[in-house]
Amino acid sequence: MDETILAYIADQTSLVADEDLFIDESAAEDRNYVLVKSMQSRSMFTGIQVFDTTIIICDVVYDTARSRAATLEALFDGKRGISGSSWGTIGDVVGRYEGTDTMKRTVYTVTCKIGKQED
Repeated sequence: MDETILAYIADQTSLVADEDLFIDESAAEDRNYVLVKSMQSRSMFTGIQVFDTTIIICDVVYDTARSRAATLEALFDGKRGISGSSWGTIGDVVGRYEGTDTMKRTVYTVTCKIGKQED
């Protein structure tokens, strides 16, 4: 699911895969980045897979990190509904300021649940 979410973000924003948008934290390690992580979780819905998704935004410029978090929160809040083999956001999308990391980058997270029709 990480690759699907990464491709969606790259298509809908100015972020570029493997440049400032990653699914592998080791590739993103020492730069400003947006990192996508999802884990399959229990589903209460028949025929739908559910993924707990966290998007981590790190940037040395506070306003850039905040703006990217707000953009991604709105992007996923607008991705509702599942039709056919598509996917969509279920429930709340939460953007949160996490503080700064050891490299003095501002850290935000955007979390949500994503539902996808089972293949």
